[in-house]
Amino acid sequence: MYLKKIIKKHCEVYRACRDVVRAEKDAPGKSLYRKQHQAEYHLHDATLKELAELGIHKLPSAEKLQRQQLELEEELASAKKEKQDLQKQQKTLQVIEHNFDAMIREAGINVPEKEPSPKTQEDILS
Repeated sequence: MYLKKIIKKHCEVYRACRDVVRAEKDAPGKSLYRKQHQAEYHLHDATLKELAELGIHKLPSAEKLQRQQLELEEELASAKKEKQDLQKQQKTLQVIEHNFDAMIREAGINVPEKEPSPKTQEDILS
């Protein structure tokens, strides 16, 4: 998603600078025009180079980029919601397991020690 945002920004900058470069054709003093807009020319070349490095050789439409970004944001939101739901379910199961173990101990039933539960990715990262 981050890469799509970068590509979108580069495309916007490139389009704005491209308009300045194209306007040179109609300018009465081409060399003076080029001098006055040297920053735009430099930015045009730099963004074109960066887009090529990102593998973009044909400029996608702004609407297409916007649509892709919205789809990715929706996927991210959905994944976050699913993660939260799974974390709630995991906590509920842990409470049930703890209560069940307590009931077994109260009843005096001898149960062999269980292996520790596998570490979650969050446990490993923290």
